[in-house]
Amino acid sequence: MEPCALCAGKGIKMRFSQKNLEQPGALDTTFFARFAREEDGSLTIFSMFLMLAMLVTTGLAVDVMRFENQDTLLRNTADSAVLACADMQQEQEPTQVVKDFFETRGLSHVIKPGGIVVEEGLNFRRCDVEVAANMQTMFIDADIFSNDGYDGVEYLSSGKESAAEERITDIEISLVLDVSGSMGGSKIRKLHSAGKDFVDDVIKPEYQGVSGTTSISVIPYNGKVNAGKDLADAFGVAQQYSDGTSASHCVRFKPEHFQYTNFPTGTVRRIAHYDADTNNYTDRNNNEERILRPHCQTNPNDRNKIMVHEIDPEVLKTKIGRLTAGGWTATDVGTKWGTILLDPTSQGNIAPLVDASVNTRPEQFLDPETMKVMVIMTDGDNTRQYDLKDEFKTGMSHVYYSANRDRYIVNLDWRNSGERQWYLPHNNQERWSVPNNMSDIVQVSWPDLMQRYNLEYISEYFYDNYNTWENRVRWAEDEFTNDTSGAGNALADSNLLAICEKARDQQVLIYTIAFSAPTHAQNILTQCAGASGNAFNVGSNELDDAFDSIASKINHLKLIQ
Repeated sequence: MEPCALCAGKGIKMRFSQKNLEQPGALDTTFFARFAREEDGSLTIFSMFLMLAMLVTTGLAVDVMRFENQDTLLRNTADSAVLACADMQQEQEPTQVVKDFFETRGLSHVIKPGGIVVEEGLNFRRCDVEVAANMQTMFIDADIFSNDGYDGVEYLSSGKESAAEERITDIEISLVLDVSGSMGGSKIRKLHSAGKDFVDDVIKPEYQGVSGTTSISVIPYNGKVNAGKDLADAFGVAQQYSDGTSASHCVRFKPEHFQYTNFPTGTVRRIAHYDADTNNYTDRNNNEERILRPHCQTNPNDRNKIMVHEIDPEVLKTKIGRLTAGGWTATDVGTKWGTILLDPTSQGNIAPLVDASVNTRPEQFLDPETMKVMVIMTDGDNTRQYDLKDEFKTGMSHVYYSANRDRYIVNLDWRNSGERQWYLPHNNQERWSVPNNMSDIVQVSWPDLMQRYNLEYISEYFYDNYNTWENRVRWAEDEFTNDTSGAGNALADSNLLAICEKARDQQVLIYTIAFSAPTHAQNILTQCAGASGNAFNVGSNELDDAFDSIASKINHLKLIQ
């Protein structure tokens, strides 16, 4: 050990040892180095910071979620309340309706003073409600959010203004109704009742003409549609016969006519005027009233002819209540007429036939002030659609008439040669020549003959080769008529779907009702409607419900804010 320099010359020596450095206050540089190198416990501090951040985030999320739930509840309650309030069919005091909705949900306190406003007139009702609510926060107001002069958020406030209005606007409705034979009995009576209720639901007499008008065209159909003389003439349907005899008022459409919504251009033929349904007669010598059940009625008072854009609910209800059932089913033809009466190109044709207040109907497609609706009801599949064969619509028949004897004689020259050429139906005799007392005979045209006698009478009386009722009817149908719907009902189905698609393309709302109908008819009508929500498949006691639902959809309520 080296001697201390200060002690030199004094004989003093000092010793330093490890023990001296361990005394309190001694400086040990190795301790600090070891502490700096130590890493135990560092993750604990980092985890504490992460946990604090998670707690803050979770607390914020809980408050925001509670606020969103409150805001959603307020919005849904307000919207539901004003919709119910604006419903012009509900009989409660409108303001009280709104209050009841909020009270039921325990939210009466959120309605602002004077926050319920109801405006109504002859043709509309509008309801407005304004609400506000405060939600006390659980976390955002905590001390952790109150640093640096920020006091946190004690409340979150939500407010909502909601309004709804029901207003009667211009509405054009084509009501296409099945009156085929299968609709007889209780079914037609249910149609009478449901149809009348529908009219009451969509037409309020006190609202008509105030700022909008609802008109309804009624299109009854079975195997054909009787347009009626005025409507058929208005569209310039060519008279079937050139000899002056009256034609029917039923139009025969071609498949291509279902590719557009308007009335066909060019020559459109009428179905022949004849009677294939009367199966008996009593007086062969009486030329009157032989056609008891014409295939297409020419009677101007026919219950099943079309009614065009009627605005008087009582007239409409009387019309629907007098519909009768009979015949086959041609839903495609009924629907075609339904679109024609909604197509604006028909306006000039229809104007002379309707009330002056609606003589501009049909309005233009996509007119923002006009809603166009077609309701199609049927209880079955499309079936056969009959007409006379073309050779029996014009030209001369085999039958001659003697005014001198007031008798008929039939020329049998269509038979084999060598046989007697004349037949006297009144005494069931065949002759080689015309009797002298009938020398004034005049040939009768097919149209004239068809308008005098039904097909069974013609087949038996003038062609006495079929001595049973079954044979007479079968011969009459096979000989004189043909099925214009083609291959079964497939063509009619195709026609129906085509015209429905064209109507939907023009924004016509289509609702369909399959009334105790088979599955095939249900499927076709659903496709026609274009949306499952617009197609109703109902049982025998649910027709009223279907019409009520459609009326409710037509009188739709619309949120405007």
